[in-house]
Amino acid sequence: MRETADGSWHIYSPGNRFPLKPNGQCEANGKSQECMWYGIEFDYSPASSRLVLQCTAAFNKRTDVFDPERESAPKADATSFEIPLEGSNGEMSMPAAVFRQPDDTPAPWTVEVTCGHDGKELLRYAFTALHEA
Repeated sequence: MRETADGSWHIYSPGNRFPLKPNGQCEANGKSQECMWYGIEFDYSPASSRLVLQCTAAFNKRTDVFDPERESAPKADATSFEIPLEGSNGEMSMPAAVFRQPDDTPAPWTVEVTCGHDGKELLRYAFTALHEA
């Protein structure tokens, strides 16, 4: 994904498996560093004007999860988050980022995300970053 001049995010290269190559800057723990932005875009038409998706992200290897509300967090196998959907119809762009870390193993990094509401799964996606030399 890339952020456009108007501040919105859009996918510029569709897929779910990419070499881990920085395509922008990210800020984590008060520091700016190169990262690879990825994410999803989708249209929605919720049954009510306000809907919050409850999501879980599971990682194939322990991952630093950065939260702007906290200084730092321990590596995790999974994390949860919410996606608020407002209005009767809309479009959602949801960027995320992955960093190349010096202590990374060469194995691919994968995240699998599922989101639901009232016990029903409404969204599922996976993304893999390949640590190539």
